[in-house]
Amino acid sequence: MNRVEARTAAMLLLDGYKAANDGDLMQTFPTRPMSLHPPAAFVESINTGDVTYTGAVVMPNWQILIRFVRGLVARGDVVEANDALIDGFWQYVIDNKHAAGGATLTLPVESNDDDGWVPEWMPADTALPYYSTTFLLSTEGQFSAL
Repeated sequence: MNRVEARTAAMLLLDGYKAANDGDLMQTFPTRPMSLHPPAAFVESINTGDVTYTGAVVMPNWQILIRFVRGLVARGDVVEANDALIDGFWQYVIDNKHAAGGATLTLPVESNDDDGWVPEWMPADTALPYYSTTFLLSTEGQFSAL
């Protein structure tokens, strides 16, 4: 698996969850979006975790960080809806762990709330503090020739 395939797997999971749970996510993006209209999710980063070398093959374990943006700051209804969204996506990933292909597992590792997150790449006059959660996926199992 390479970076392109890792991003594709993340988008398959995000778009699949969006389609299966109408209204839980309004927008999904493969990278940081130009504008946000929550509830939204995007791939924030893809990093190499551990790399395993076995004989003539190499196996990178990609770490895919997804950011879910639920709404403005931590209102009670936003927090409750976000908790349901994250719990639902967690289970969806487990149920669809082979999104990257039959020989690769894509599994949830952790999720962390980030209340008051402000997207630093947006103009200061339009950047608002959002209630968001980061969600880390890890891939493992696909071998490539050296």
